[in-house]
Amino acid sequence: MILRFLLIIFFVNILNAYKVDNNNSIFNVSNNAKINALGGLHIMSDDVSGLFKQPVNLENYNKGDSYYSYLKYFENLFHVYQFGICIVSNKDKNISFGILKRSINNIPNTSDAWTFNENGPDFNQINYNQIKKMSDNEIGFLVSYSRQLLKEFSFDLKIKPTLHIINNKKAHGIGLDIILVKKHLKANFILGCEDLFLYKKWDGGASEKYNLNPFINQKI
Repeated sequence: MILRFLLIIFFVNILNAYKVDNNNSIFNVSNNAKINALGGLHIMSDDVSGLFKQPVNLENYNKGDSYYSYLKYFENLFHVYQFGICIVSNKDKNISFGILKRSINNIPNTSDAWTFNENGPDFNQINYNQIKKMSDNEIGFLVSYSRQLLKEFSFDLKIKPTLHIINNKKAHGIGLDIILVKKHLKANFILGCEDLFLYKKWDGGASEKYNLNPFINQKI
């Protein structure tokens, strides 16, 4: 049933390929070093560093394992902090928890520096004393639940609440990923969908809806 559901999602999105993926999601910057080096492939993770994007290898995880990283992007324009910890781990299931923070500071806020018009301001219309600094901070929480279904099948469910603050504006969001893994001999066949559901609501009434991002990977 789960496999059929994921196949429907995948083929529907192939027919609407221009809609797939949304780079504004905070979880798009949550890859560990190995996955960044492989171009973002969704392969099995042998430790807690892959909990944000990868399916869990139930045979290798250990309870209490933790992970921390700090990254800077675009010439230090924004900073990304990641932390993860394995809470429960055995041959049948795994529960892990992660926190992800993305920060952009010292952004010029020009909203009060001139009177808006469609053609933009002339230089003599800009009040430089009204240009202030603002910040953009987003925090993502992740609960990863992995379960062995049958001898050769397992699935991962990743629940992703978010809090986004830009200056004095706040938004709350929630997202969901699902991944199905089939093991055959030494090969892993991985089928999943990021952002099966991802929605963000701002306190001013605006909302953001993200598009599905299905994927298929194989590792031998």
